[in-house]
Amino acid sequence: MSHPTRRPDSIREDIARHVAQFRERQRRFNEARESYFKQTFARLSADLDRTGPHPSGARETPPASTGLPHA
Repeated sequence: MSHPTRRPDSIREDIARHVAQFRERQRRFNEARESYFKQTFARLSADLDRTGPHPSGARETPPASTGLPHA
């Protein structure tokens, strides 16, 4: 099935529409990501305020091995 020949103006309009849709989608994505970050950070802050830092002040998981022998 062949498409009717498009005028250059309609191609430009089509591209402009796609770009506008992409920018709107990116804006919504960025807003959702920012909202998720704020909610997660608020929960973490509330948990730390309630429980305090880890008692030993140490990490709960050991650091990854460097593969180097201990001196």
